[in-house]
Amino acid sequence: MIATQVLDSLRAGSGSSALPREFYTDAEIFNLDLEHIFYREWLLIAYTAELPQPGSALTLQIGAYGVMLARGADGSFRAYINERREARARGRTDMIHPSRRQIRCETVSGCVFVCLAAQPPDFGPTRRQLDLYLFPHRLQEARVAFESTTIEEGNWKLICECAGAASSLKLAGVLLLCHYPTSWSHLLSDQAICIRVLPLAATRTALTVQWLVHRDAVEGVDYDVEDLPQAWHGTSRRQRRIERKSEGGVKYREYEHMSPPLGTDNGARQFLDWYCRRLGRRLASGRMLNPARRSVR
Repeated sequence: MIATQVLDSLRAGSGSSALPREFYTDAEIFNLDLEHIFYREWLLIAYTAELPQPGSALTLQIGAYGVMLARGADGSFRAYINERREARARGRTDMIHPSRRQIRCETVSGCVFVCLAAQPPDFGPTRRQLDLYLFPHRLQEARVAFESTTIEEGNWKLICECAGAASSLKLAGVLLLCHYPTSWSHLLSDQAICIRVLPLAATRTALTVQWLVHRDAVEGVDYDVEDLPQAWHGTSRRQRRIERKSEGGVKYREYEHMSPPLGTDNGARQFLDWYCRRLGRRLASGRMLNPARRSVR
């Protein structure tokens, strides 16, 4: 029933620059987002610079899944999801055994992707497109100079809209790379500012910002963490203002979603167009998703 209602709402709002309030607050719609987007898409969740050495590992939360990313002794990357399996005896639950299941993982030009689906879509088109644009930036030779993660009290779509609006600021010599639903990157010749958005709950989202520099760059000589590009500082502050205003607004039933100011909303609208097309197409297909999801307890 909820899927039909959401599909009708998406069709009714076709061409609009806004989503209804419940798309940012409703737990059932959030679960649809997970099932039909995050558990099916190739997600850009990390950069090779985050795991520079064999044996390096990191963990991330994507909806109901805890995802572990590890770099093997051979330098290759592998990804796993953490599952909990109940051991039952005589009709009762005795204990819960944690387990890991490997999922598909791909790397391209310094970016690490995972897909949680049992049958992931072909990664070839994504690889070819990203290689074309990212190869000159040599992200595989980068390291992390700065990283900050905050838990935002807002729906993942709201955070993405704000990131898109903030990213609409045009900067000379900057390549803006968006890979929905998780990543925005501002790429220069010798550095990159990368944003990662991961959903935790209907109104909670993990927002990570990273500054990547060449692995041979020397702090205090080639760069200074205190001197992040002024354009980025301005963009970040502006994004914060949009987020705070929007987060407060969606709490009220009288909420009417407002588009970002004229001339700065191309990124937000681009994201919303992608979201509405992707979710609408998946819901219209009527296919049940991802048997892997149902193994999560």
